[in-house]
Amino acid sequence: DAGESGDLHTTVSRLAWKDLDWINDLSKDRETAEKPFYRQHSYRHMAKVLGHGTNYRGTPITMAKHTKIDRQTVAEFQGKYFAAFPGIPRWHAAVSIRLLHDGFLVSLTGRRRWFFGRRGDDATIREAIAFDPQGSVGDILNRGMLQVWRANICWLLLQVHDAILIEYPEQDEDKILPTALKLIEVPIELRHGRNLLIPSEAKVGWNWAEWDPRNPDKNPNGLKKWRGPGSDSRKRERRAKANIMDIKL
Repeated sequence: DAGESGDLHTTVSRLAWKDLDWINDLSKDRETAEKPFYRQHSYRHMAKVLGHGTNYRGTPITMAKHTKIDRQTVAEFQGKYFAAFPGIPRWHAAVSIRLLHDGFLVSLTGRRRWFFGRRGDDATIREAIAFDPQGSVGDILNRGMLQVWRANICWLLLQVHDAILIEYPEQDEDKILPTALKLIEVPIELRHGRNLLIPSEAKVGWNWAEWDPRNPDKNPNGLKKWRGPGSDSRKRERRAKANIMDIKL
């Protein structure tokens, strides 16, 4: 439900920090979630970073080391997070038991993986917990990528775990992207008549760096989020301004 709410990290913030001024309006509650919580980080950012690490059985000590957040803050968040999502620690335990008993796991998309490390070791258990969500994302994306390829509407250049890189004639962007975004979405049937559908979005540009709306001349050919037909009127600048170091070199 949180994943399908429209804003996962704001929803997690509401569940983890119930004493804030929430009004159950997602757009307005996001403003509350963006308020400072720890140093320069907002509640929403903490929900994203700490929630992700907690999903994969990160301990307060390990997560404090990687995120530069003190151990007590991480531990307090995890207590609230597991109270909001009690199914997650149950899933961690189920994966550990299955690994110990069978030595292999089968993912949501039907892929079987054997684990050759010591089955009770923390490192092996963490690998096993990450296997299904990380592996299934790759499998689902590959199915969508195959659908895009079969439609023959663009040139398929690269798969990047949870994204694909495509190329097409500039003038056909508003026609091709809606079709490609639809094709890459692959519903997976779950129990109890529910479907998992990972939404897709696109960024457009002529290089890998981001386009900055606050400084549009810095990288005019950079990546910009595509928000629908007519949302990006840029044309490629063949002679973008060179950095002084480029000129020197």
